[in-house]
Amino acid sequence: MWLALLFQVSLGLEIFLVPHSHCDPGWIEPIDWYYNRQVRGIFNNILALFEENPDRKIVWSETFFLKMFMEETDEANREKLRDYVNSGRIEFVGGGFSQSDEANSDLESVIRQIENGHKYLQEEFGIERVKVGWQIDPFGHSAMTPSLWEKFGYEYLVINRIDTEFRDQLRKEKSLEFLWKGANIGTTNGIFTHVLYEHYDPPEMLNPQNSGQCLRGNYDDSKVENCAQKLKEYATKHGSAYRTDKVMILYGDDFTYMKWDQAKQMYEKAEKLRDYINSGKLGDITMKIATASEYFEAVKEASPIVPLYKGDFFPYVTSGYYWTGFYTTWPEFKQEVFETHRLLRGAELALAIEEQEDIVPQEASVVLHHDGITGTCRPHVLSDYSRRLKIDKAKALKALQKVLKKTKSEEGIKVPGEFRVLELYNSLNWEREELLHVESANPYIEIMDWNLQSVPSQAVFDNVSGRFLVYFKLKLPALSFLSVFVKEHSERCPDCAVMSEKSEDNIKVSDKYNTILLNTEGYVEYIKNEKTFELKQKLVKYQGDQGGAYIYRPSSWSEELSDLSLDQVTVSKGPIVTFLQVVWRRERSYPASKYYYQNIILHNSPSFIWKVGTYATRNEEILMRLTNSEMADEPWFITSNSGDLRYRKFYSPENSKQIGMNMYPIPGGILVKSSDSFLRLHSKSFIGAGMHSKDSFELLLHRNLAQDDSRGLAHGVNDNTFVEHEFEVELAESFSQEHFWESYYRKTAPVLEFGVVSKSDFELSLGGLEDSAKVRDTWKFKTSHSLGISDKNVYLMGALVKNKEVILKVKNFSSKFQAIGWKGLEFKQKMTINGFEVPESVHSWITSTDMEYSKKPDSGFAYNLPSEAEETFTGKVLLEPNELVAYKVEFGEAPAYSEDPPLRLDMKIDSFLAEKSIENSVAETTETEFKTFEYALVMVVSYATVFALCVYYVKKKVRRD
Repeated sequence: MWLALLFQVSLGLEIFLVPHSHCDPGWIEPIDWYYNRQVRGIFNNILALFEENPDRKIVWSETFFLKMFMEETDEANREKLRDYVNSGRIEFVGGGFSQSDEANSDLESVIRQIENGHKYLQEEFGIERVKVGWQIDPFGHSAMTPSLWEKFGYEYLVINRIDTEFRDQLRKEKSLEFLWKGANIGTTNGIFTHVLYEHYDPPEMLNPQNSGQCLRGNYDDSKVENCAQKLKEYATKHGSAYRTDKVMILYGDDFTYMKWDQAKQMYEKAEKLRDYINSGKLGDITMKIATASEYFEAVKEASPIVPLYKGDFFPYVTSGYYWTGFYTTWPEFKQEVFETHRLLRGAELALAIEEQEDIVPQEASVVLHHDGITGTCRPHVLSDYSRRLKIDKAKALKALQKVLKKTKSEEGIKVPGEFRVLELYNSLNWEREELLHVESANPYIEIMDWNLQSVPSQAVFDNVSGRFLVYFKLKLPALSFLSVFVKEHSERCPDCAVMSEKSEDNIKVSDKYNTILLNTEGYVEYIKNEKTFELKQKLVKYQGDQGGAYIYRPSSWSEELSDLSLDQVTVSKGPIVTFLQVVWRRERSYPASKYYYQNIILHNSPSFIWKVGTYATRNEEILMRLTNSEMADEPWFITSNSGDLRYRKFYSPENSKQIGMNMYPIPGGILVKSSDSFLRLHSKSFIGAGMHSKDSFELLLHRNLAQDDSRGLAHGVNDNTFVEHEFEVELAESFSQEHFWESYYRKTAPVLEFGVVSKSDFELSLGGLEDSAKVRDTWKFKTSHSLGISDKNVYLMGALVKNKEVILKVKNFSSKFQAIGWKGLEFKQKMTINGFEVPESVHSWITSTDMEYSKKPDSGFAYNLPSEAEETFTGKVLLEPNELVAYKVEFGEAPAYSEDPPLRLDMKIDSFLAEKSIENSVAETTETEFKTFEYALVMVVSYATVFALCVYYVKKKVRRD
């Protein structure tokens, strides 16, 4: 460490004052309110202020607001703004439509919002690469972020909200800048990361929202000297937490520069301070009004030796308050966001492959904002986000309709009698067998597939809805649209759904894979297949009168729901499913419902479906606790951020207010390890989960909190909606990385179901069968349509179209190398994930040493290592284990690739691994070599110190003269 510090030979402190304005696209008020009342004024003020003085600069993050301004303002202002961007006076940082939340978002939805923001910046301003990632307000940071940001081509990353105790530790160790390596998605370099010293607001004496004593009144010599001295002291203090003599100070806050007088004053006073400091009257200190890139280029030139950090920054903790409640706040809205992005993925793939056109889902992108999907906004803002999601849903349906209309057939297919069409879209790029169902008022339903073959089905009566659920299974080809024909009869027919039989045993249910035992209260006791996994279930509540939208802070230990009583348990059996339904009556009923329920659906598969429906009354946190007395030794709780898996360690809370310390976001699901088996659980949406004790974990299902938690929202979470959560659960003897991710991608690329509202132009509805128009005798479209890509070795994550060129994003979810090649498609050029040319390595200048986070260590889950077999691949594109890539592709008469083996590249795996290990071997030196090197360094540093002192005294003499 001392050797690293010797290099910090100070030739003078350099202050980089970086103006910025943090503009939330929705929070207290909706997006349009903020734009009309504040953001439009900020842009107009910037344009006017920049005309006055050519030295003024600013950084801007939220592309959504930028796009709104560019679309509304006149051409003269647009040209000014373009000129300021081209001259480097306005720098775009982050560049997505918003600063997306990192807990309640998954890999592909974040990519979608960033890439569309960057695409706009390229089209409007010609920007080929945004250099600085800017995540200064999300509430904690995911290990996905450094890896994904590296894939985007960012060179630097600025973050802010990390555990305050850890921030203090990093300050003391001069380690608020480090090389951050996160999830394993085929990234090796990491990204140079800067953590703000405190927050993103300006120094107090220059903060108009506080005293702003150095902003008020005129500057005489005495005042400017006093304020400059204060700024020097501030910069010196902050600079002590970093390893160079460069200090970045952010100059702005929420919606700063919206008032003309204030904005003008802030720039003018900063310029006077700069001029005074640069006069040399305060010694060896200089100051410039700068962009973030200017600061980082100066740091890069200084080449500090920085620590290496591996892991994430969850949970976010401030002064003992755990920001873990927002993982679940407004769960129904989170489900809506999740489902919208699933629909968009399917639509963007279909439109890109078939039409070489794209969707720009700016509404769903901006909703990923860290006060959007988190639910940390006021109810009328949430309603506005929901309205915006409907806009992008309509875009997606229109795109799919365009693809399907081309399948019109003059002859059509004869379907006797009256029927409805359920259009299915398998948005996965491999064949799948899927359990599906339709709802009906009667059980006499007949299902026919796209070949008009009768499909076995089973009718189950749902005690909660009072309707019949007709289940059926279909094997669906990869990336295909398929028409299913549904006939409704008035009485039983030979091919109608089989009626379920009621089982007398409502305690123990089973199919050929799983057995589930209930206790007398209707809760699960254990799951059994080859192994028995004790899983004692309990619905519990915590008193939430000290928490709020952000904070999870129960005021007492958990209680059983004493007013919850078992109403009925029914088991419906048949050839397709065994359907277990438990209904509880709650005495403390709410407008939403007077019942809780759970449905467990076994369907002769290793996994089963578990649905739980709940609501929360005033100041309640509702959780489902699952206990296993034979949990493996720690760590046994493993969470997924949608890109990798992370072990979590249990910390014993001293009181109920600390329960949130063990809560984590689980966008990619969880693994629970017992002494001899694994339990996999994937949620159909975004929620929080955590360890309750050393042998139990909890899923946070619902929150209804009357009070604000003093984090700026000034509003409670008055959520009395009834919410159904759906989980896919599987018990396995061993862990398989490939199976875990294959199961996860079945969730993120579901079978999309549409009702066909109009038979003439294939108008689709998300309402399913009940929205479908009745058709008689003939269906005038093809009943199956494939997009032509099938490969179970990789996951086709999404598509982007730029200038009619298609870029496909592909994820290898295996621990082995995978080689891909698809008939009719040629891989032309590797791109960044956001669709730009891959830059040369921008991180090679960073020298790092390992750093450990002693408070809450976190490690990646141990995947199987890549095979080093002497296998030769022949073909075109090879993906490393876990790698996420993007390729520009061309459709047409590409070579007819053989399917077995797939198109492969001439390369031996062991030689590839040897090449990759070269960079690691560079750091390995013998003790003698290191001592020789160390001696040389000391000599260099000594001479440099003498030289610096000489420069200092010469400069001092020149100033006196």
